[in-house]
Amino acid sequence: QECDNSISKSILNPSKENWERICGEAVGKDYELITGHALGGTHLALYIHKAIVHLIKCVKSHAIPTGVCDKLGNKGGIAVAITIAKSTFCFLTAHLAAHQHQIDRRIYEFAKISKEIALVLGSTDGDNKNLNYQRVSASSNSHDEDYDGIGYEPSDSPEYTENNKRCISCCCHSNRLERNPLQDSFDFIFCGGDLNFRINGTRNIVDSLLENHHHNILLNNDQLRILINFDKRFAGLSEGPLTFRPTYKFDKGIDVYDTSNKMRIPAWTDRILFKTSSSSDLLSYSSVMDIRSSDHRPVYATFQCCLDIDQNDLRELDSTVGISKWACESKSEVCIIS
Repeated sequence: QECDNSISKSILNPSKENWERICGEAVGKDYELITGHALGGTHLALYIHKAIVHLIKCVKSHAIPTGVCDKLGNKGGIAVAITIAKSTFCFLTAHLAAHQHQIDRRIYEFAKISKEIALVLGSTDGDNKNLNYQRVSASSNSHDEDYDGIGYEPSDSPEYTENNKRCISCCCHSNRLERNPLQDSFDFIFCGGDLNFRINGTRNIVDSLLENHHHNILLNNDQLRILINFDKRFAGLSEGPLTFRPTYKFDKGIDVYDTSNKMRIPAWTDRILFKTSSSSDLLSYSSVMDIRSSDHRPVYATFQCCLDIDQNDLRELDSTVGISKWACESKSEVCIIS
């Protein structure tokens, strides 16, 4: 997220070729960029080891803006769907609405992104790669980095009523919610990004809990953990143990939580989720606290996945290692009008 320092920069220069080049240098020459897709300042790039490039059957990508009027890409999601051997993968990144009280908006955005990704990318039996959908890219004069969408009212989100205005709607109406459609669309799902879910509490309370190492109390009041446990729109998704400190919001360059006038409450805004029922093992999940170039701390996860593969693919392996006929396509979008 936020590959550029401002929305205006991402609008004026939507290309992320420089980011892709730097990432390519970081992962090394044994990995090949298969596809990249940018939406505003958010960027998703998929690199695959050359040893399994020949197993790729299909690659598609799609972006869903949820910013201004659900059109501007300052918030939204990007997904890459790929078939490797006989297994289908969905790599999804999302930058959801900010601010402590905007939980209903975040739930709405996550449900919208999940539904559209399942609809557009869920069918992986085609042979066309990087399908082009009819989209019109346009610039915008908006420059408010914290803007979460003009015209949005809580009543726009699913299952909203006055009774659940100040609580998580799923907990009040869980028997009326639909299951996340991504679960039935892909064998493997990996979702990461600035999901912006917060810890319920005040700044003084959260600071005190951090100072006294009451980690479990913080976890029990984490909005996303509650949703995963009680909301069907998040059911079937899992997360590794949060053994690291909240990754937001730090004063730039130092390990001190926000001392500005806003005094934002520390939170685990940056998360990585995965499909519970998939044949994948979580090997590591942590943050990198010594990267201080942002007010967030980056998080990373490592998984081991078991592919559904046939013998013909295995026999072809020796003759195809290091040979790639896959043409990478990189897309950049700012504002999507359909």
